[in-house]
Amino acid sequence: MTNTTISEDFLKHFVWLNIQNHRIESTLLRLNRLFNNLKIFDNIDECSQHVQSSTNQFVAIISSDDCDVVDKMSRMDNIDSIYLLRKIDENKNRNNSKIYGIYYSENTLLRSLANRFNTDHIPVSTFNLNNIPTQTSIRNLNKNSGKFLWYQLLIEIILRLPSQTEHAKKDMIEVCRQYYETDRVQLKYIDEFEKSYNANSVIQWYTTDTFFYRLLNKAFRSQNIDIIYKFRKFISDLHHQITQGKQVNNPPRVVYRGQTLSQTEIELIQNSKDDLISMNSFLSTTIDRNIALIFAGNTQESVLFEIWIDDVLETAPFTTLKDSGEGEILFSFGTVCRILFVEKSLIENVWIIKLKLSCEENNELKRLRDHYKNGLDKTTDLFELGLCLWKMGDNDRALNYYELINKDLPNNHKAKGQLFNVIGIAYNDKNMFDLALKNYELALHFYNQNGYSRVEMFQIYSNIGSVCDDMGKYKEALQNYRYAEHHDHHILDPSQKSLKLKANIAHVYTKLGQYKEAISSHENLIKLLEQQQLPTLHPTRIIVYNNFGYAYSQVGESSQAVEYYEKAIKILEQIHHPDHILLARIYNNLGVVYLDQKLFSKAFQNFQEALKICENQKLDELELAMIYNNIGEYYNTKEEYSDALKYHETVLEIRKRLLSPLNKNHSCIAITLNNIGTIYLANCVFDKAMQYFEQALEIESASLPVDHPSLATTYSNIGRVYELCHSSKALEYYRMACEIAETKLYPNNVYRNIYETNLKRANELDLE
Repeated sequence: MTNTTISEDFLKHFVWLNIQNHRIESTLLRLNRLFNNLKIFDNIDECSQHVQSSTNQFVAIISSDDCDVVDKMSRMDNIDSIYLLRKIDENKNRNNSKIYGIYYSENTLLRSLANRFNTDHIPVSTFNLNNIPTQTSIRNLNKNSGKFLWYQLLIEIILRLPSQTEHAKKDMIEVCRQYYETDRVQLKYIDEFEKSYNANSVIQWYTTDTFFYRLLNKAFRSQNIDIIYKFRKFISDLHHQITQGKQVNNPPRVVYRGQTLSQTEIELIQNSKDDLISMNSFLSTTIDRNIALIFAGNTQESVLFEIWIDDVLETAPFTTLKDSGEGEILFSFGTVCRILFVEKSLIENVWIIKLKLSCEENNELKRLRDHYKNGLDKTTDLFELGLCLWKMGDNDRALNYYELINKDLPNNHKAKGQLFNVIGIAYNDKNMFDLALKNYELALHFYNQNGYSRVEMFQIYSNIGSVCDDMGKYKEALQNYRYAEHHDHHILDPSQKSLKLKANIAHVYTKLGQYKEAISSHENLIKLLEQQQLPTLHPTRIIVYNNFGYAYSQVGESSQAVEYYEKAIKILEQIHHPDHILLARIYNNLGVVYLDQKLFSKAFQNFQEALKICENQKLDELELAMIYNNIGEYYNTKEEYSDALKYHETVLEIRKRLLSPLNKNHSCIAITLNNIGTIYLANCVFDKAMQYFEQALEIESASLPVDHPSLATTYSNIGRVYELCHSSKALEYYRMACEIAETKLYPNNVYRNIYETNLKRANELDLE
């Protein structure tokens, strides 16, 4: 990990103009803990010269009652904001727009600075429990709801991670030293922490030494898995200390918190009345409203949270900090409240956000967590956070977390095999097939060396089959699915796992051109769905219906294909987010069927729907390539060849770049070569058409069975070139196409009829 991983992207430069000659020793010490780039001046001219000679943005702390000094500093363009430290309470300068706040004690000033720049900008997220369908998966929550749930599951998972070890403490100290590697003062405090820290002193360290404040809250804001994981000991200790010290005698009925929020966050809360809101870090509050107002500052983004506490014994953990002198109440991270109302106080120039904390919200939250946790596979506690991230579609952070765990586990740890497996799954989802396969093979090797269960072998072989499938190695995929099938009757949940495996096998039959086996296998799957009484909205039904639709489309049974695609869409629309990737794939497949039926407007509409989802979700290029391919065929069929060629050349570039390094003979590349060849054929550019068809044939001959229907298509295309060039070789290629069609395609299949018509026509011609 590098320093840039955890650097403060919003860090500004600071100057302190101390004209009143405040005694600054203790204050300076605390400021240096907050900021690495503070300079102190007692002369306004020197201070001005320093600021104006720099291109940086500055925050100025001014110890002066002199209005002219304040006005002069505020006129400098690169002074971002001003904090006034005064001895007497006056109304001077209050209308100056750059004045963030006016303070009469160093303590209050310091807390406000820490609040704004380093420590207490607590990120928030909201969640409307009533608007989430019971069948919605974690991956399909909207961005803010997903963030809310992420933190709620994080709370449970982080507290179960092994943390009471010397290794966990070293992880945390390493992060701090890397961040402050050039700051001798902070390194000294970190050394002291390493020697003296224990769980009983965690609250003291958290509230007095702000290098923890800065790093930990930055990690929570950015959901930085590196730091959160490495701070697991501190997080766990702090949570348990807060829980043990929970106030029950004469508890406060209302507490306050002042801070800033972005306009986006304020608008989100305004539009979320009666929803739940999560404070996504440890939450410091006060019983003194005036102190909270000082921390809120005086900007358009200043916020005062007013938190009413009911049912004290059942609410989120909190404790009173008796030595703070400000009536401070500290809540554990992830505290959840209900939003009662939001309004702007024009008198105080602050947004008032009234919240309620009660056991009612805790009970609702428990039901929410239980619902989504049921969607996670049974797995080791160590992996649950990564699995949660993966289920939410956040593969990068899932991988990051798994790699952290992998470094910590000894090579013979019993969970190592499962870890390799989940890393492989994450890489497979990112289309990094070589790395996925590498990790699956590491898992297989681990289990063969250290013993295994049937469940584990089922998982590994299923996953190897899946990655081979994605790489276009369909024979190897089928072989590994068969290995998995050998173990499937030993697994704990045979109904669902077996169905998924059988669905994968049936789909590979389609890709191998074994259409009779594919149709028969899918028909058996439909019977199994009913025999096992799988719920009508079960996600496995979507996979089966989509794959069956694809199988029917390949044999030219368009009406049946449309029927099953529409069944899949109907379920998807009820249980998933409207931008789900599966919906894009089915729209794309449905468009192909409509294109075959010459229903051009319907075809194009479905391609556009698929494309819109892919663009909204920022999906990878291979997903886009599938849609571009079909849009290219749409233009090709309509004889708009320049547009068709543009799309197909884009697809070829993507597929060669991403698929060739994994499998140079991937059949998807051959499909694109064939499509480009047909465009040149239609334009009578026979030499270029033949060039593309021969490249396609070379790939298909190496990757597909000799009787695969795709080869029939290529033979027919080559035959057409020879026919138009008056060569008798056309007969040879047309015959090979017909031979495959007779064994693989139904008698009424449109492509079989085309091949037979081509052969009949060529026989009647006088070819040389």
